[in-house]
Amino acid sequence: MTTCTPRAAWGNLLRRLHFYVGLFVGPFIFFAALTGTLYVATPQLENALYRHALHTDSVGELQPLAEQIAVAEKNRWLRFAFARRASGAG
Repeated sequence: MTTCTPRAAWGNLLRRLHFYVGLFVGPFIFFAALTGTLYVATPQLENALYRHALHTDSVGELQPLAEQIAVAEKNRWLRFAFARRASGAG
């Protein structure tokens, strides 16, 4: 039977501890990286999934902004917050 020096015993303990801590913490780091990547891609995914709700074809006659605001304020269930002019058609 061989015995190791106290310094070698500490080294073995630290290596084993490092291994098991890595096995325990590794999946959490992987999950954080995966969800972070998905979070970064969210705007592109939303644009692709909700294109029909975010963009529309302009049809019909143009209405003045004041008239659009008046119609929006008639809805008693919603509170009108603000309006801004469109930068272009569509």
